[in-house]
Amino acid sequence: ADENTSIAANNSDVTVVANGKYYLWDGATLSNPAAGAFSSFGSHDYISNYTVLTELNGRRFQWSDVADAGTLPGLNFSTADGRDDLLIRPFAINGVLYLFKQTSHEVWYVTGQAGANAFERQAGGVQDIGLKAHNLITKLPGAAFLVGSDGRAHIVSGGLQPVSTPPVETAIKTKQPQACFAYE
Repeated sequence: ADENTSIAANNSDVTVVANGKYYLWDGATLSNPAAGAFSSFGSHDYISNYTVLTELNGRRFQWSDVADAGTLPGLNFSTADGRDDLLIRPFAINGVLYLFKQTSHEVWYVTGQAGANAFERQAGGVQDIGLKAHNLITKLPGAAFLVGSDGRAHIVSGGLQPVSTPPVETAIKTKQPQACFAYE
């Protein structure tokens, strides 16, 4: 019963973040894996066999062991500290991890190393456009569509590109959009 629920998968496991909690469904049992670096979760996504979770109302994010959504080692975390705003949602797009925050976003990549060194922020990977709200982003084939903190609609594919027109931007400003979704 949380409007900011996120659902992802890690191989055969299904994971859910809702109401600050992290749930794992392994096909037979629903459990709450033991917390690693923090225990209050905001959102999550799956990238390169890792489940990446954000701290609720924080700037830290942590990741699972490779292909093991149920194990959250205490050292597998980092801080999205390129700007001093809070994380809203991680989003994997084309093998790159975007950490969307209130007024900015950071771009991280999988290093190929294990454990605490699995993720690193890209050089120049901090931009001053964030995500307007948790549910205002959706995946597209090879891209994502979102409503940014700047009140514009954007496509993310190799970077953020505005796609909205002035009338759409006026509607975003005056009507409070609730969610983005894609239908194919």
